[in-house]
Amino acid sequence: MQFFTLAGEGAFAKLVMDRPDKANGMTPEFRVELPIVVRKLDADPLVRALALARAGTHFTGCMDMASFQQIWCARNRAVPLPVGQL
Repeated sequence: MQFFTLAGEGAFAKLVMDRPDKANGMTPEFRVELPIVVRKLDADPLVRALALARAGTHFTGCMDMASFQQIWCARNRAVPLPVGQL
């Protein structure tokens, strides 16, 4: 996993957003990994609870706009602006 780390034991699972250097800003990897991990944990009969947690001081800074700008530019054949010049 690129965005999350998984911890916990027994009936308790702890899914940690692990990008503290970027305020846990959600990336495309977040959107891909979250449903995969949740389905995997749901299929495990031992897991009874899931906590979503954060690394660092911010739970999340919302969407990581720089990573989504790159996707948009690639799809629209545009040149991305340097961060901070939107």
